Amino acid sequence: MSLFTQLSNCISRDMSVNGENFKRYQIFSKESIELFSESIGISNVAENVFPLISEDVVYRIREVLNNSLQFLRHCKRSRLTCDDINKALKNS
Repeated sequence: MSLFTQLSNCISRDMSVNGENFKRYQIFSKESIELFSESIGISNVAENVFPLISEDVVYRIREVLNNSLQFLRHCKRSRLTCDDINKALKNS
């Protein structure tokens, strides 16, 4: 199993509905986002904002992961390093 497949499996789960397979991606719960915002002092936020932020966080994590895997492949390595992730964060 390739590294990309292993990392994708950590982020996504397969789901079957009426015999059809779908990828269902992990999400940060709105409660987690709400707790984090309250812990840094942001309190008066509408409830409908938390699911949107959660969706954006998951997208950004997947984007950074994908970019860091590109650095890994360009260097012809099989192990993802912190430098790959740092380069992906700097370039995004």
